[in-house]
Amino acid sequence: MTKSTSDSGDTSDKPYRLNPLWHVYDKVMSEVDHHIGWFKLPKPLGLLDLIGIGNTLREQNLYDTSREPSVNAPEAPTHDPKFDAERSFDGSWNDLAHPDMGMAETRFGRNVPLTATWPDKANILEPNPRVVSRRLMTRDEVIPAKAGNALIATWLQFMIRDGSSTGPATATTPGSCPSNPMTTGRRHR
Repeated sequence: MTKSTSDSGDTSDKPYRLNPLWHVYDKVMSEVDHHIGWFKLPKPLGLLDLIGIGNTLREQNLYDTSREPSVNAPEAPTHDPKFDAERSFDGSWNDLAHPDMGMAETRFGRNVPLTATWPDKANILEPNPRVVSRRLMTRDEVIPAKAGNALIATWLQFMIRDGSSTGPATATTPGSCPSNPMTTGRRHR
């Protein structure tokens, strides 16, 4: 069954921050980042700067795909007060204004509007993603990491959580592997 989220009361087509003060805040933080750099600021100020940078990127650099037709699109669970302070196991309610954004089995936001893209069906598997992956990732010996950066944690989360549950695949889909959704239990301290 194909489902469009346009009837569900989704707010993803509304601007991220409606208050003009947020726009001023985001602009100031963008200027601070360009002149100083968030990583050179004291931690509390750096975190405030990252909030402004994130707001700007989200508002100006992502195109919403949640309103496109989907097959068996998941519904975010009803709000639970614990979502205000804790992450959910499926990624729902990470953004309280858009509860299904970033949730398991939902579409990624795009950096290019869908209207500006088209499929190149003749070359869709050129180069073959599996061959590229094997050439880039196969190692004959362990190469120790000598340094890291902030992207490592994000990439690892994608590879472990998001990359392993990108939706169902069938044996007839070219270049696909059968889907085995990863289930994780939540640890409590």
